[in-house]
Amino acid sequence: MKVLVVDDRASVRRVLVRALKFSGAKECVEAEDGVDALEKLDAVGFDLVVTDWDMPVMNGIEFVRALRSRRDGRDLAVLMVTSRAAPEEIKEALLAGADGFLAKPFELEEFREKLEEVLSI
Repeated sequence: MKVLVVDDRASVRRVLVRALKFSGAKECVEAEDGVDALEKLDAVGFDLVVTDWDMPVMNGIEFVRALRSRRDGRDLAVLMVTSRAAPEEIKEALLAGADGFLAKPFELEEFREKLEEVLSI
């Protein structure tokens, strides 16, 4: 499984990459924001995107909408992992095109369960 991890904080990306590798990811590519992520999507195919919401330049909602408008991004599994967790924010993320939503902080088992759910869609 090849994963694109999108978060503006390097420390959060490291935590996510460790959790993904523990969960079976073979390769993880990191991006700092939505613009960086879209550029990296041009270079290589991915099985999953894990993205934050709050980022500079292009936030997670804008990124997911841009991703879903692309032919190569319509069927890509997307998990939004963010500190936002209000019901209306979860709904907004799912309406934008995220396949799943996980609030930070999270437990590893919770992360793995959400990955399985998103990848089975």
